[in-house]
Amino acid sequence: MATIQNNKANLSNAYVRAIAAKAGVNISRPENDYGIDLTLKEVITIPKPDGTTRYVESGVALDIQLKCSHDVELKENEIIYDLETKNYNDLISTDVNTPRILVLLQVPSEETEWILQDASKLEIRHCAYWISLRGKEIVKNKETKRIKIPNSQKFTSEALKSFFQKIKEGVTL
Repeated sequence: MATIQNNKANLSNAYVRAIAAKAGVNISRPENDYGIDLTLKEVITIPKPDGTTRYVESGVALDIQLKCSHDVELKENEIIYDLETKNYNDLISTDVNTPRILVLLQVPSEETEWILQDASKLEIRHCAYWISLRGKEIVKNKETKRIKIPNSQKFTSEALKSFFQKIKEGVTL
């Protein structure tokens, strides 16, 4: 039987993969762990000589670090989460070409309530939120850094599509 930590990692991975599939985005997992769990790449169509189109990666990418927790504080306008300092410091770097975001999947405290399933649906509970920490100050000598994610920043297929548009326009996420 897998550990609860592995179950959380697998669930957050499945959640992001489902959103990426809905958005029509290509997804890959880095071979080695350097603070990035998934890389998402935009897929576009290009014309072929016969008038049809072909799907290709555009070269626009987004790196994601995944977290899954029930230990979050829900406020009226924000989600408060204590992120491990090493993960926080991985995400603040401005010396990277590919934008990075944290995707936090907030789940119920009881593992048996994470997924609801019947003949008509598969429901992952509750919701994933995203935040870019790029350019924030480095944290030293702490185990965790408290972050506040606006609850308007839900990780959805529409949000994902908008990320790629912003990246192409040079807008910081």
